[in-house]
Amino acid sequence: MRSAPIFRLLPLTVGLAAAAVIAGCSSDSDADTASGSDNPSVVVTTGLLGDVVENIVAGSADVNVVLPAGADPHDFQPSAQQVALMRGADVLVTNGGGFEEGLASSIEGAEEDGVTVCAALDGVTASNLLDEDGADADGAGDDHDSGDDHDADHDDDHDSGDDHDDEHDDAGEHDDHDHGGATPDPHFFTSPAAMADAVDWLADCIAEAAPAAEEAGAAEAYAAELALLDAEAEEMLATVAEENRKLVTNHDVFGYLAQRYGFEQLGSVYGRSTHGQADASTISGLADQLRSTGVPAVFTDSSSADDLARTLADEAGGVDVVVLHSESLGGDGSGAETYLEMVRSNVTAIAEALG
Repeated sequence: MRSAPIFRLLPLTVGLAAAAVIAGCSSDSDADTASGSDNPSVVVTTGLLGDVVENIVAGSADVNVVLPAGADPHDFQPSAQQVALMRGADVLVTNGGGFEEGLASSIEGAEEDGVTVCAALDGVTASNLLDEDGADADGAGDDHDSGDDHDADHDDDHDSGDDHDDEHDDAGEHDDHDHGGATPDPHFFTSPAAMADAVDWLADCIAEAAPAAEEAGAAEAYAAELALLDAEAEEMLATVAEENRKLVTNHDVFGYLAQRYGFEQLGSVYGRSTHGQADASTISGLADQLRSTGVPAVFTDSSSADDLARTLADEAGGVDVVVLHSESLGGDGSGAETYLEMVRSNVTAIAEALG
């Protein structure tokens, strides 16, 4: 089951109340108020999570998204009206892990005001979680093991039977999601298996804070779609030869994808955040790796500048720059307008570029 994402952004200033469309996202929060909607208000920081939440609540809540399509979550600054929207919500859904750097104080303020904050990263189980160094958070196994152990883990993650349901019977009790003292990589959403964990957690968290926002069976149906997407992605990426299963990226977004499907991350231009520093020695070192390994592509993400990635490709010679949608959904006509489409589009582009 998939419903179209609804992006609602308040005008940037009171004086611009007539400007109801920003970066392709409609703004109808005022219309909701005027119609006296009795639905719970669920505000979501990012568009890709907004689409996921729409599928979870299935029309039983009013979902508003803060970041417009194409915005960089690391430096986006909200307007006063957007801050008020966050602080007036019944539930605020965030990515977590410091991902929305520019919204940090607004999220903290909403929590201080009594808004229930549901961080999606809190729902990712240790077996699907990466720490800040890109390793398994529980320390188990080789990140890039694509043999029998990987297949067994894959089968376990797709178990939709009683054991899986039992883990989430009691809303608010998520012992399996205790991340200990590790600082996790926040980019869990590049793995649909990790997103399926988050969906279960978010459904419980939202329903506990706003019971009217729970639509029976919606989260389970969407999690089943994610399981099918995971299997599809694994099949598509299996076409990439072992020697080509290496990723060089604009910044470290695809660690979860690499772990899940048996790829190696050779390096990135900026590191974990687009606020990171890139210098000539970094570019030179990555160019040497590209030449020595024969990796034919550098991957960059649509929500951040790619000038240094293109400089890297030029220095390496004979290397393509492939743009993926990672931290933001694509706009109309991009083929990445929903989370499911975004993952499918990225996997297709990676398979074609490296295959």
